[in-house]
Amino acid sequence: MNRKPRHAPSERERRFVEGVAQGKTTTQAARDAGYAESTALKQAYQILDRPLVKTALTDALERLGITFERILQPIVDGLEATVLLKNPQRMTVKRTSIPDVPVRLQAHDRAVALLGGVPNNVKPPEPKSRGLIVMFGAIKPGNEQAVQQLNDGARKLLPAKAKDVDVSFHSIPSACVGRPKEHPE
Repeated sequence: MNRKPRHAPSERERRFVEGVAQGKTTTQAARDAGYAESTALKQAYQILDRPLVKTALTDALERLGITFERILQPIVDGLEATVLLKNPQRMTVKRTSIPDVPVRLQAHDRAVALLGGVPNNVKPPEPKSRGLIVMFGAIKPGNEQAVQQLNDGARKLLPAKAKDVDVSFHSIPSACVGRPKEHPE
């Protein structure tokens, strides 16, 4: 049996597209378009993935004023986000030039995902510990309790896999340590 190629979505696919464009879930749009319940539950995304359906959905969204540029604009704005200073007493908001790093990273992750990459919030495997870790701390001679606290604290900071790492703080002569500046309270 030779099928004739279609140049437009079927009536059911067209109703499905209209439902999705109106904001319905893909499952609900498939039900409302007349697809069987099992098809609506299991194959709604497969229907949406059909080339004719994708094209029809793009057209329907553009008729509603939802363009690709409009969809991307919040991501673009997020990539340029700056910190806002809010004063609740005066009910004012002041824009700063300080980058809003969490918002920018979130926008970055969305842009990367949209382009088919792996976003930052996917954790890469931890690298294996290699090499030497050196930590310095100034402790007055004779203060063994402080030495012990630093050693214990440093061990807790190391990855669990770093069993071959030796942690050892030692007190150093005060002549080697600069005196901290006193700050008025």
